[in-house]
Amino acid sequence: MALAKGNLEVSGFLDSWLELNKHDGTLDELYHFWILWGGISNGGEKLVYYSGRITLG
Repeated sequence: MALAKGNLEVSGFLDSWLELNKHDGTLDELYHFWILWGGISNGGEKLVYYSGRITLG
């Protein structure tokens, strides 16, 4: 992602978001869904990424 040089507010927000979502597994889920195109299995139900949220589908 590209940011304007010196945009510390957005940079800080993104750094915080990435760190939080790395620890709770969200980044792994998004990677598997969008990069590997496999969705995520959760006890037989497939998780679906929709409009910024992961829901059971």
